[in-house]
Amino acid sequence: MLAMLVAAAALSTVRTAAIDAAVERELARQHTSAASIAIARDGEIVYSKGYGQADSALNVPADAQTIYAIGSVTKQFTAALIMRLVEQGRIALDAKVSQYLPDAPHAAEISVRYLLDQRSGLPDYLPSADAKGYLFDTRVTPAQLVALVAKKPLEFPPGSKFVYSNTNYVLLGMMVERVTGQSYADYLNQSILAPLQLTSTTYSIPAAAPRVAVGEQWDDSTKVQEPVARWTSQLAYAAGALNSDVVDLIAWDTAFFGGKVVSPGSVREMTTPPALPSTGADGYAFGWIVGSVYGRTEIWHNGGIPGFAARNAFFPSEHLAIVVLANKIGFDSGPVVREALAAAANISASDRAPFDAPTPAPGEDPKITALARAQFDALEAGKIDPAAYTPQVNALFTPAVVEKVRDYLKSLGPVSAFKFTGKTPVAGYDVYVYKVDCALGSVRETLSFDAAGKISGIFFGPWNA
Repeated sequence: MLAMLVAAAALSTVRTAAIDAAVERELARQHTSAASIAIARDGEIVYSKGYGQADSALNVPADAQTIYAIGSVTKQFTAALIMRLVEQGRIALDAKVSQYLPDAPHAAEISVRYLLDQRSGLPDYLPSADAKGYLFDTRVTPAQLVALVAKKPLEFPPGSKFVYSNTNYVLLGMMVERVTGQSYADYLNQSILAPLQLTSTTYSIPAAAPRVAVGEQWDDSTKVQEPVARWTSQLAYAAGALNSDVVDLIAWDTAFFGGKVVSPGSVREMTTPPALPSTGADGYAFGWIVGSVYGRTEIWHNGGIPGFAARNAFFPSEHLAIVVLANKIGFDSGPVVREALAAAANISASDRAPFDAPTPAPGEDPKITALARAQFDALEAGKIDPAAYTPQVNALFTPAVVEKVRDYLKSLGPVSAFKFTGKTPVAGYDVYVYKVDCALGSVRETLSFDAAGKISGIFFGPWNA
């Protein structure tokens, strides 16, 4: 592995200094204790490094071999398992789910393809109130997870729109097990992890060790990092259970995009988003999102699970892979990925300027930013926190309104950046404005407060509207 780290020509000191500065700035700004990054060109690592403390309590430094939970980056692996079975003729993409999982909810209405590209209409099991009872249950089964939403109606006709749902990938994991006769973890190890020698990538939570990061969350009242209890692997399952390090994920990207996991034709299919009937092109393919950074196509996915965040990005025109892992959920790696891409692809400041998001505005209040993000996340999950709002606003949040806001926010895909852009006095109160960059577009979120500190106004809409 050390040979891999030094085989490629390293980036210049000037370029690595810019990357280091970006990571360290974001760790401080986002109150995150550790992150690791790796950058590879044509499969060869040109820069890798860890920053901060992987375990704040024990002062264990992070490095390129630090292992983190990678959350929904797991979906790339699950989708690849399905495509391998498609190539073997054991699964058909356009077959109904009922052919493989006859007891799955709405199985006769949904195709395998619609599970992969998140167009099934199945509700997400994770926001379910009953899911909380399974957070730390090592005996929970995939069938029990699906049962949390099995009696709910479809949220839309299958194939008509994109709405991100972890239920889709739980069912895909169950399908792998049904077709192969093996557990998801065993088949993943046999067909991908072992052949690619991804020895740091595991389904089970790694035992505590110097290489394993501790998930943490900043406590603003005590000004210290507090450890976060890990969800069990069984809760996230094929939608988000894996753990890995940046070096293994680079090796995964190299093998996947090199046609060593599935055929080049399957790689194209897995990274080509479908066209939706109402809105045209969608950005979500099979466990990969297609977007752009500085005018370069980015094929990526992020992951978030309590205590951890991940982003795995590949830039085909530049032959570059960039992986960023951190030990705080919600860590926004967007600024780091942009800086890493600019350094590795030699993108000048003038070429970057038209694409760069506005820098954070002065006067940001971290507590209000955290509250704004919490409201976004809650509403994206179809929930509200009545204690945060005035009675007047609570009265406006009817079930129909909450559902409408949820559908709008979920339709935009995973959040890649959440940035304060300023505040404006209106009628004696400050209105706080945030730009939320998502996989399929950017959102303007505005908040205002009454004299008691309750949210007296909240608005979501397209950033450029």
